[in-house]
Amino acid sequence: MKQDFDIFSLKHKSEFLPGMDAWLPLAPPGRFPLPGSQIEYRQSAVAIVLFYLESELSTLVLLRTSNENDRHSGQISFPGGMAEPSDADPIETALRELYEETGVILSRDRLIGKMTTLSIPVSRFKVDPIVFFSDVKPDVFLSEAEVKSSAIISLNSLPWNRIPTMDIAQGNIILKDIPYLTKIEDVPLWGATAMMLSELQGWINNVKFSLKDR
Repeated sequence: MKQDFDIFSLKHKSEFLPGMDAWLPLAPPGRFPLPGSQIEYRQSAVAIVLFYLESELSTLVLLRTSNENDRHSGQISFPGGMAEPSDADPIETALRELYEETGVILSRDRLIGKMTTLSIPVSRFKVDPIVFFSDVKPDVFLSEAEVKSSAIISLNSLPWNRIPTMDIAQGNIILKDIPYLTKIEDVPLWGATAMMLSELQGWINNVKFSLKDR
C-alpha cells in the first residue's frame, strides 16, 4: 500500500472491521466454531505498529524465543501479552508490552483504533489487537528473554489473493494444510497473527472503498 492513503482515516471507522470474514481464510482447519464457554480466557492485547517504509505501509513483528512453558514459543507474533491489574485499558496493555519487548515508546495519540477481539483457545488468551501509527520506522531494542529477532513486513508483500498452505509441526503433532502469509527465518507466519493481519488489510480495503464513494 503506497503512501497515498491516510492511515488515520481508519479512526472512528470500526463499522468497517470485517472480523470473521477476514479471519476465516487464514484460520487453521477446525479453528471455528470456538469451544464452549467453559474456557476461562485471560485478557491480553497486542500492538500493531504501522509506519511507511520506502512508501510502503509496513508493520513490525517478532520471532519469539523458545520456551517450553509458552504455547506460542518460537512463533511469529506482534508485540503484546497479558493484561496486568495496573493497566487502565487494552491500549495501556499494548503500549506497555510494546515497550517491554521492543523498547519502542509510543503515546496514546498515535492510536488508530482497536480491531475485533480474537479468542485463542489453545493458550486461553482473549486478544485485543490495538493499531498505532508511527511517523518513522521504530528503532527496536529487543528483550532477549522474550524475543529472538524482529522483522518488518510490508502489507503489499503478502499473498492476499492466493494464500498458501503448509504442514506445521507443533510439538509431537503435525498440523495439516495450515494457511500462512510468509516465512521469517524459515518460520511461518500463521494462526492468530495472520488472522489479525488479514483483518487489518480488510479494514483498510473497506475504508478505502467507502472513501471512493464520496
